[in-house]
Amino acid sequence: MIGPAGRWVPPGRWLVPLLLALFALLTAGTKYVIGVRQLDAEVTEAETRRLRERLTVEQSRLNLQADPSSLSFVRGVIGGMGLYKGMRAAFLLQPGGRVQASLTRSDIGRDFAEVAARHPEFAYLDTLPRGALDPLAIVPRQRAGSNELVGAVPLSNGRRLVVVVDITVPLAQRHALLRQEMLRETVLLLALAGVLGLVLHFVWFRRAEHLARALTDMGEGRLQVRTGLQGFDELALIGRAADRMAERLQENQRRLQHLGALVDRSPAVVIEWTNVPGWPMTYLSPTVAQWGHQAEALLRGDIDWDDLVHPDDLQRMNAEIDTHLAAGITEYRQEYRLRRADGRWVWIEDRTSIKLRPDGSMDTMGGILLDITAQKEAQLALREQKSLLEQAEGLAGLGSWRFDMADGRVWWSEQMFHNIGRDPALGPPPTLAGYLDCLHPGDRSQVQGFMHFSAAGEGVAHAEFRRHPELGEERWFRASVERHRGPEGAWRYAGTLLDITALKQAQLALQRTNAELEHRVRERTEQLSAANRELEAFSYTVSHDLKAPLRGIDGYSQLLEEEAGPALGDEARGFVKRIRRGVQQMGNLINDLLDYSRMERRAMDLQPLDLKATVQRVLDEFGADIDRSRAEVRLALAPLRLRLDREGMSVVLRNLVGNALKFAHPGQSPRIEIGAGLSAEGQRVWVRDHGVGFDMKYHDRIFGIFQRLQRAEDYPGTGVGLALVAKAVQRMGGRVWAESVPGQGTIFFLEFPS
Repeated sequence: MIGPAGRWVPPGRWLVPLLLALFALLTAGTKYVIGVRQLDAEVTEAETRRLRERLTVEQSRLNLQADPSSLSFVRGVIGGMGLYKGMRAAFLLQPGGRVQASLTRSDIGRDFAEVAARHPEFAYLDTLPRGALDPLAIVPRQRAGSNELVGAVPLSNGRRLVVVVDITVPLAQRHALLRQEMLRETVLLLALAGVLGLVLHFVWFRRAEHLARALTDMGEGRLQVRTGLQGFDELALIGRAADRMAERLQENQRRLQHLGALVDRSPAVVIEWTNVPGWPMTYLSPTVAQWGHQAEALLRGDIDWDDLVHPDDLQRMNAEIDTHLAAGITEYRQEYRLRRADGRWVWIEDRTSIKLRPDGSMDTMGGILLDITAQKEAQLALREQKSLLEQAEGLAGLGSWRFDMADGRVWWSEQMFHNIGRDPALGPPPTLAGYLDCLHPGDRSQVQGFMHFSAAGEGVAHAEFRRHPELGEERWFRASVERHRGPEGAWRYAGTLLDITALKQAQLALQRTNAELEHRVRERTEQLSAANRELEAFSYTVSHDLKAPLRGIDGYSQLLEEEAGPALGDEARGFVKRIRRGVQQMGNLINDLLDYSRMERRAMDLQPLDLKATVQRVLDEFGADIDRSRAEVRLALAPLRLRLDREGMSVVLRNLVGNALKFAHPGQSPRIEIGAGLSAEGQRVWVRDHGVGFDMKYHDRIFGIFQRLQRAEDYPGTGVGLALVAKAVQRMGGRVWAESVPGQGTIFFLEFPS
């Protein structure tokens, strides 16, 4: 509450309880301070009396044992004094100042000056007066500035007993009791103050607060509020007078509210200015709050109306006002943007009316303001969506059109004109015939049928055609048409025209390419067929025409050897043997060539292959050679899922095992290892021997046909075996290679994809 001088004054409902509580606290505090002072003196006096009594007893005990031989008894007495509550130190001093007994064993036997040097807080004990051997000389006293009692007791033989007692604990205990007592009294006084405050609150302050709130509400215009105070005291009399005043004001307010409601119920904001210096605003309807502004602030001039108008619109708005005034126009409309209280902008339509004075000058200027933000945003959004649509259509090459049979209007998008090649200034063709004139003559009948078909029912139809050559370079389009009924029942058509020239050109190019490829495939197929026929004829010739003379030579040479052998000399018989060996070598070579030719031409039948069984069959074929050469064969075949040609794989293994037996070191038994397992690239099979090996620089040569690295006299053969292996592996989709060291053997690898 603010007092007359502008200072804050606490309300009575707070001030009275606060004063009562403050009185209770001051009373308890004063009593506590006095009690503390009395307590310190009482505790000191009680502890001094208690210490004197104890020292008197100890003086008697120590005097009775004045014999120096009773040192243990004396020290026991001094040590027992440590049980005295608060005892900090006790020294039994001989006449020369030496410590005879102490609570601290390290002090015994030392000069007291030395003890005081280590414990400066006890140095003052040596300055205590030395009284006569009389109990009355025991006078404990409190050390200044501390809670310690010190006493010096004269003993027989010139000895002294000096003690220090700390009375902090009894002082603290008494203080705690005093605080508890003070707290109880404070709580009791505060409770009494609280009870008195509650009584005053309910009897007076609450009713006064209720009256103040009611008067505040009435002053703020809430005239339906009543005080409702009962009784005959001053508050009740004030309350009844305030209620009568509120009733009269409420009636007047009803009439004013009825008039203002006509304006306030509409979304319009009514505003008026008066033509006096400064152009003050004389009226502003509360509906301006819809934009976050308070009418009172604008009426007071805290906010200038021009400051709320968008800077880009302010100059134009004022220029329009001057133009209207110069032309004598008293009613007009304006549109401008106004800043809301939250910083956003709203579009305003200002319907201004000017009232003139008798001399023709302007008296007042009023306006009705309407928020047209939604309409403006819709217009801007419509334009922006249209721009984006045109941009998207341009990027996609997609034109669009509409036709409404209800009014016959046709609409084309900008991209539609661009696709067709028609000048937009001419507008879209008004009829179907005009539209067909824009298309390629060869496609018109197709498009006409397509358009009539699309008019047969609801749905979407599609067609592809070209535009007229006179309208530009050749362009292909894919058209789509949809038909549906409008609200009035008339048919409405909508369609799109997509430029598919690039796609169409690619399709045509692909068709030409496919035709060329098909022609080339037919040519290559015919060439391959001819080559196969020639190869078959060659194979037939080799098989029949070459073998027949060889069989004759072999037969006649055999007859010559059998019948005329005894008559021939050694040299002649050697010639016959060489003839037969050459015929046999030529026959083997022809057979190998036929096998190689068949491997090239035969179709591969790839099926799941049991590798272990295939290897075993090949080894069985070489059983006699293995036994004769006492060859050692070891298998290391991991289970693999191979899909190979069984006969082709048998040919490969047959040649590799035969080479391993043939190219062994002379006089040594061959050792052969056949293995299989997985590799990083797929599945691998290998055949290892420990024979003569070869130089790796000839690696690629050994897989060529008729290629040999050893002399035929040392190792017979035709030079076709490894070429046949390479061809078979290649036909089965694998690859073959070898690793070798001369004199240490060779390992052949076969690898097939998983």
